Amino acid sequence: MKIIKILSLICFLTIGALAQQGATLSGKLLYRGSPVSEAIVSLILMDKNKTKIETQTDDNGNYKFEKLLAGTYLFKAESYQEKGIHRSQGLVWEEEIYIKKNEIKILDLDFNEPRQIREHVNINISSGTRQTIDEVSKTVNIIEAQELRDRADFALTETLRTIPGFRVQQFGGFGRLAGIRTRGLRNQDTAILIDGIRFRDASSIAGDASAFLSDFTLTSVSKIEVLRGSGSSLYGTNAIGGTVDFQTPKPESGLHGNISGAFGGLGLGRFRGNLSNGTQDGKFGFNVGVSRTAYTKGIDDEDNAN
Repeated sequence: MKIIKILSLICFLTIGALAQQGATLSGKLLYRGSPVSEAIVSLILMDKNKTKIETQTDDNGNYKFEKLLAGTYLFKAESYQEKGIHRSQGLVWEEEIYIKKNEIKILDLDFNEPRQIREHVNINISSGTRQTIDEVSKTVNIIEAQELRDRADFALTETLRTIPGFRVQQFGGFGRLAGIRTRGLRNQDTAILIDGIRFRDASSIAGDASAFLSDFTLTSVSKIEVLRGSGSSLYGTNAIGGTVDFQTPKPESGLHGNISGAFGGLGLGRFRGNLSNGTQDGKFGFNVGVSRTAYTKGIDDEDNAN
């Protein structure tokens, strides 16, 4: 019995010690020397699961993460509450950090300090696996959601006109039949994907999506990846000219949503709403987007399209 008690005590102490193990990351966020409160600080473990954890800074700008695993993390800090900063711009800091086993790491930063600008974009359209833009040997264009908002694009045909080597032809105004010719090839030689899944027109002989090109509106898109050149090795014979992939936003923990509208000439009216939520471990979530875009008049008052 004494031996069993001793072994039980050792096991209990071992479990307690293991429970206390883990690295700690803490720090303070400042802007022009003043603490930044209620800023969102997140860590994303750079592994296949992309585990994400979040916290908020307190009134003194302090944040803390405990019981972290060793590895490379994407550290991101965001604040949209500071005076003198436009809400659409905000304060954002993003960098990769490495945390050692059981390390106590302190990371203080000032949003106002100059730092090296580094492009950190992950893509998977060219190889089927996630890669940074500088690791890709093919010609790839990335159009982020912020760029789409800045240009006020709301249709796919508008966005693709800016891509070199893409000829977008639309037979009429908004909603009319459209075609995409990549590097002089046929319309059916450009593949359309949604989150990497091929989108096709079941009634088309060529199995392409040409009939739906004019119907794609940018309702819930985090970025658009465009591969210029043959993607047929991954996506079939209808991708010898190029590939266009819509990437939808990944739901984050907490209820998020927005509503927007636009009105303009030629009878333009547009409404858009988005709603998303997800679990903290990133395993479950939903993302819903609804929009309606209509031109009630058109150039000659007879070009109604929606």
